[in-house]
Amino acid sequence: MPLRSSLINLSFEIYPTDPIDWLAMHDLLTRLTVLKPKYVSIAYSNHARSFFATSLVLANFMQAYNLPTMLHLPATCFTRQDIDRIMAHCAQLKINDFLIISGDQNNHPTHFTDSLALFKYMQTNYPTAHTYGACHPQQTVAANTRHLNTLLDKKKHGAHAFLSQVFFENAPALNLAQQMKNQQLALTAGLMPITTPEQIEIVTNKLQIALPESLKNALLIHQNDAACCQTISNDFIDQQITTLMQAGITNFHIFTMNQPRVVDHLHQFISNKDTATYA
Repeated sequence: MPLRSSLINLSFEIYPTDPIDWLAMHDLLTRLTVLKPKYVSIAYSNHARSFFATSLVLANFMQAYNLPTMLHLPATCFTRQDIDRIMAHCAQLKINDFLIISGDQNNHPTHFTDSLALFKYMQTNYPTAHTYGACHPQQTVAANTRHLNTLLDKKKHGAHAFLSQVFFENAPALNLAQQMKNQQLALTAGLMPITTPEQIEIVTNKLQIALPESLKNALLIHQNDAACCQTISNDFIDQQITTLMQAGITNFHIFTMNQPRVVDHLHQFISNKDTATYA
């Protein structure tokens, strides 16, 4: 069986640490090459540091691994001059895929109040760029409908596809996916392994993302057993992928948290899965 099933498209997110551990990053990227991802996205995770000293440095390092690269562009972090400079660098690196998000309100000078403003600028000034948007599964159909209008506006201004925010409850994402499908929009499911109380805190309190009580309780009960928590996390993400594939979703974006074991597990999962299960 091929390592990457023809029925599933994987992409992955990584981020530049501060400082970047180049040996660890080499190890991670080497493992990713085996899975032949659709792309590897680089999150601009530390807005206190220059995009040019973090994301673009890592993008340059990735050139040796022949991994298709996508850069995150949080709109409120940049001026028009910043974007022009970034695009000049990306032209040299032959990077043409960009995830446009609004970003956190911060002290950066900016010409963009939200992601839509940057979509419009990119469409006008860089019409051949492949721009992607973020989507956020909501808890109700009505809320998803309101969100859908925003996505359609972004599509009008150049968004090629949409990556979802991390989610752990499938029903809202499946509701949004169906509404998007009706409008000829495709959802790429954002999934993240979670193993520690600290990650639970970030997901539930900082990011305000719903977490199934069964997963939360299992991880907290076994929080002193790292191997057990990893198994719980692996089983959960396997079940998520299986359920979503059975519902017709085949594009998955995995938030690796720069952890090689996440990549190794996905490699094993894809290698061992009988594709006839989803036929």
